[in-house]
Amino acid sequence: GYKCMQIEISKGFNMNNWRDFLRLLLLTAGEENRQLTFLFSDTQILQPQMLEDINNILNSGDVPALYKAEDLERIYKVGDIECSKKKIEKTNMNKFTQYLLRVRKNIHIILAMSPVGEAFRDRLRQFPSLVNCCTIDWFTEWPDEALLGVAKGSMMEGDLNLGPKFDSVVEMFRYMHQSVEQKSKTYYEQLRRRNYLTPTSYLAVLNLYKAVLNDQRQSLGNEIKRKENGVKKLEGAHIAVIKLQEELIVKQPQLEKTQVELAEKNKVIAVEYEGAEETRKIMAVQEGEAKEKEENATRLSAEADAEVKKVEPMLKEAVKKLKEVKDSDLVLLKTTNVMSDTMKIVFEAMLIMYGKHKPKKPTDPAQLANDPQGILGAMKKVLASPSGLKDELVDYKKFISEVAPSELDNRLLKLDPIINNPKIWNTEKISHGSQALLAFYYWINAMISLSNVEKIVKPLREKSATLNGQKMEAKKTLEEKQKQLKVIDDKIAGLEVEKKNLVEKEADLKKEINECKKQLDNASKLVKGLESERTRWGEEVGRLKEKSTYLIGDCLVAAGMLAYSGPFTSDFRQQMEISWVELLNKYQILHSPNLCM
Repeated sequence: GYKCMQIEISKGFNMNNWRDFLRLLLLTAGEENRQLTFLFSDTQILQPQMLEDINNILNSGDVPALYKAEDLERIYKVGDIECSKKKIEKTNMNKFTQYLLRVRKNIHIILAMSPVGEAFRDRLRQFPSLVNCCTIDWFTEWPDEALLGVAKGSMMEGDLNLGPKFDSVVEMFRYMHQSVEQKSKTYYEQLRRRNYLTPTSYLAVLNLYKAVLNDQRQSLGNEIKRKENGVKKLEGAHIAVIKLQEELIVKQPQLEKTQVELAEKNKVIAVEYEGAEETRKIMAVQEGEAKEKEENATRLSAEADAEVKKVEPMLKEAVKKLKEVKDSDLVLLKTTNVMSDTMKIVFEAMLIMYGKHKPKKPTDPAQLANDPQGILGAMKKVLASPSGLKDELVDYKKFISEVAPSELDNRLLKLDPIINNPKIWNTEKISHGSQALLAFYYWINAMISLSNVEKIVKPLREKSATLNGQKMEAKKTLEEKQKQLKVIDDKIAGLEVEKKNLVEKEADLKKEINECKKQLDNASKLVKGLESERTRWGEEVGRLKEKSTYLIGDCLVAAGMLAYSGPFTSDFRQQMEISWVELLNKYQILHSPNLCM
């Protein structure tokens, strides 16, 4: 069969595109030896040159200057084959001629043109091949089947949603077109004016109906949607007014409750602050007292240390002398049986200060003569362990601490006659004795000085210790107070946080209530001001929805009047409109009451 080819007119289509199409068309028919039908209508004529090219194809199968150099090679190849078949000389002219014969054999051109007006006559005169090389088919009025078939196909293309009225609408198109044909004849008979009714007119009314119906549906739909949205907005505003009123009813007591809680919280915080300040005042007094006691204790301790430091050189010297004494020196003293005056004085003083071995009157006559008071015998007991004695005397602090104060006073009292007699108790006299006696001398003097200092230092230390104890008690009490204050401060901090939250809650509620009142005022004004509009819009929505049910019938009449009524006078237009409305009623197609275009 023949393949139908047709140009597609688009934006920017020009003569170059046209020539490219013709080249493809002719090469397909000539080179590929395919049978083609070229369909071309008068609506596709952009320039007269296009008809000139078609005239040349009808006449000779060729268009001058159409092919490119590379196209000619393909054409000569086809012509070479044809020349070989027909045993013709293979010249370029013969090859091209054979190609044209194949083109003319395979191409059929169908021209669809309207006879209305002068354009068709002018084209026939300018391009004679349109008559000489074509067979003219005159198409007259379409039969019923054609009108109904075309209308059905057109109505099914778009989603028009005609429902059960689909067949009635198709029948209306047929009737409208045929009624216009009858009116055209009557119009010519009465007024001698011709009205040409072509298939294009029928297609135009079908397309026009679809366009008008879709446009009206969209327009009415948008209007209905807009009005419904307006009604919904007003209904929403009315509901919002009710909700805002309910919100105010709920939030106002909440605000009052929050304000009461905030006032109570401020009272509690004030009481806690007062308690905290009272505790701070007590702590300040106790801290001052503790500091004063600490300072006094430190001062007394310093005074005691100062008194002790006065005798430290003497003590150090005594310790030094003791350490310098050799055990052999002490053993020598222990083994002596005869005491010198110096030895007797030192031994007597040593026994009094040492206090652990008291002299006893000897029973032996020989010893009684040499040692009537038993001083030497007692001293030998003291010197029983020379190294132990040295260690005991060097640790003078322990020695003094082990002697009761009353006993120490008694010993010092007994020592007074000896140490206060410079003739017998002096360093020069005693230094002529042994090194051990001199060490005992220094130690006794140091112990006497230390004992006297201890009389001064001990009360100071006892008082300092008492003050330190009081300070520690005060410090402990102060720490307890600090803990109490911290508990109060933590409680106040927690109350402050609660207060802050309540203040923020109060502010938020006030803000929300103010905004709520503002919104309520605006919404109330809107609802009251547009209450009448709400009613009117609701009625308008109902009217528009009713109108949308008339669109199928109204648009039929509108499309018919737009497509067909232009050439007719008002009387003829009115007659056509009345007949169409009557047919709408017959087919029960809804339309607007008193429909009139």
